[in-house]
Amino acid sequence: MLKSSQAVAVHNPLVPVTQAIENGFNCMQKLTKNKKKLGCHRLILVAFQKIKLINRQDHECSPHPLYNTEACRSTCLHKHVVHRHGCKLPYMNVEGPECRTPEKVKAVEESMRYLFFNGHFNYTPCGCVPECFSSIYRQNTDTTWNTNRNAIMKVYFAGTEYEEVVESYSFSSSNLVSRIGGFMGLLLGASVLSLLQAGELVLHKARRILYWVLCAVLRCEAE
Repeated sequence: MLKSSQAVAVHNPLVPVTQAIENGFNCMQKLTKNKKKLGCHRLILVAFQKIKLINRQDHECSPHPLYNTEACRSTCLHKHVVHRHGCKLPYMNVEGPECRTPEKVKAVEESMRYLFFNGHFNYTPCGCVPECFSSIYRQNTDTTWNTNRNAIMKVYFAGTEYEEVVESYSFSSSNLVSRIGGFMGLLLGASVLSLLQAGELVLHKARRILYWVLCAVLRCEAE
C-alpha cells in the first residue's frame, strides 16, 4: 500500500531518482461522486530495445559502460544553475553549497522550471554525446481503479524477445577499394569500345552524307 506522500519511479539507475520522479506519473486515490475512495491500479508494459552505434568522427559516441547521456545533460544543467545562483537543491548531483534560505530555494526552483521544464536550456556546449551501447526501456501504461482503496503498480515485460538496432558500415575499406577498382576497370574498358564504335558510326554517316551531296551536285541517281 502506498501513502499519498510516497512515490515510485521505474528508471535507469544512472539517472537521478528525483529526476525520474519529476518526469513520472501520479497514482493516487480517486474520489467518486458519492465520496467513495477508489485505489489506483497502474499496469506498466515494458518493451526492451538495445542500440549499438559506431563511434565515427562525424558522429561521436561514448563507449564507456557507465556513461549516460541524460545524466550528463542533467549534470550540465545543474552546474549551470549552481554557478548562476551560488547554491544547489538536495537532489542536484553536483558540488556546491545547499540553498538555506526560502528566497534562494525559490529562485533555484524557478530557474530549473524555466530552463528544464520549459526547454530553454541550450545543451550544445555540454558536449554530451550519445552512448555507443545503450539499453532503452519503452513503457505503455494503463490505469484502472479498484475498491480496495490501495495503490497497486504492476510492471511486466511485453515478451521474452527484444529489439536490437545495430549501426554498421555498408562497405568496409577493402570492399570499397575493390568496388572502386572494379568500376574503374569497367568504365575504362567501356570507353575504349565506345570510342571505336562511335568512330565507325561517324565514318559511316560521313560517307552517306558525302554520297548524297555528290549525287545532288552531279544529279546522279541513287543506287
